[in-house]
Amino acid sequence: MRKRQRSFGEKLINKFNPKKEKILIEEVQKEIERFVFENEVNCKGYVFPKILTNITFSFKYVIFNKNIDFSSIIFEYNAEFNMAIFRGGTDFRGATFKQNANFYGVTFELACFDEATFKGDAIFNDSTFKFAEFMNAIFEKNAEFIRCSFTNGEFRSAVFRGNVYFDFAKFTRADFTYAKFEGRDNWFNSTEFLVKLTLEKLNLRTLRGSIQQNLKSLILD
Repeated sequence: MRKRQRSFGEKLINKFNPKKEKILIEEVQKEIERFVFENEVNCKGYVFPKILTNITFSFKYVIFNKNIDFSSIIFEYNAEFNMAIFRGGTDFRGATFKQNANFYGVTFELACFDEATFKGDAIFNDSTFKFAEFMNAIFEKNAEFIRCSFTNGEFRSAVFRGNVYFDFAKFTRADFTYAKFEGRDNWFNSTEFLVKLTLEKLNLRTLRGSIQQNLKSLILD
C-alpha cells in the first residue's frame, strides 16, 4: 500500500510538474513546502488512493493558478485541500468523496461541485467562494460551511442528509430552490443574506439559528 501511495504522488508530480515553495505557517511558526501548479490540471475520472503527506505529495496549501478538472474523480480516502487556493475554474462535477472532504480555509474563484457525492463529512469552514455551484450535490453526513463567504451560492436541488451548519456565513446571492434538508439539525445562526435569497420549494425538516423565523417566512410553497 505504501508503495502504491508513493507511486501515485510521484506520478502527479511528474505529469503536472508543479513547483515547490516554502511558506511560514504563522499560527504554529512552522515552515512547510507547498505545491504551486502554474498550468491547467486535468485529473478527470482519476481514482485517488490515500496519499501520505509525509511521503511525496499533499494538496494542503496548494495553489492552482489556472483551471483544474477533477470531474468524476473518486477520492478513496480523506480529501485534504485545507488552505488551498484555486485561482481558475474548479470542476468537481460528479466527484465522489468516499470519506471526509476537508476544504477548510480554501479560496475559490469559480467552484463547481454539481452532482458531487460526499459520503463522509464535508468541511468548508472559513472558505471564500466567488461563485459556487452545489446543484444536485448529495451530502450523506454533516455539511459545514461555518463563516464561509459566498458572492453567489447555488444549492438548487442539493440533498443534505446529515446536519448542516451555515452559521455566520455570508451570501450576496443564494439559491436553495428544491434543496432537501433531511438531517436533525440545520443551523443558520447569524447567517447573512445581503441581496437575494431563493428558497422556492424548499424541503426543510428543522431550522435552527437566529434567523429561523425570517427564513421560514421566505419559503414559497
